[in-house]
Amino acid sequence: MHRNTRLTQIVRILRTEGRLSAEQFAARFRVSPRTVYRDIALLHRMGVPVVGEAGVGYHLDGGAHLQPVEFTADELDAVFRLAQKGLRGADPAQADAIMRVMTKVKKVVPTPMLDALSPPAERRPMERAEAGSTVEAEAG
Repeated sequence: MHRNTRLTQIVRILRTEGRLSAEQFAARFRVSPRTVYRDIALLHRMGVPVVGEAGVGYHLDGGAHLQPVEFTADELDAVFRLAQKGLRGADPAQADAIMRVMTKVKKVVPTPMLDALSPPAERRPMERAEAGSTVEAEAG
């Protein structure tokens, strides 16, 4: 498992399951507890409010949530194009992850903008006004 995937999984697990020890994470990810300590330290440096308690485990600070992300129409277009390219030649797990991400993005993108982001064969030119607009998407 790649480090970025592991970092994302640590945050997801802490959000959904609550407290876990370094040993429990290590067993799940098939890495050493030392690797988990390094991952937790990196998450902390990145601003993720992970709290560790000796003998109890790690948990997210009560008010932890991901900040909204704003995309311009051009950025969304790039995300959709890269996702389409990423699906080509992706293994089943990667393809599934790409599809989950795109499903989340599509849930928060206004329909008119989604229509403009149709597959490349059906893609319409984007208007200047759309290129300057932003979409706020709640990550997660």
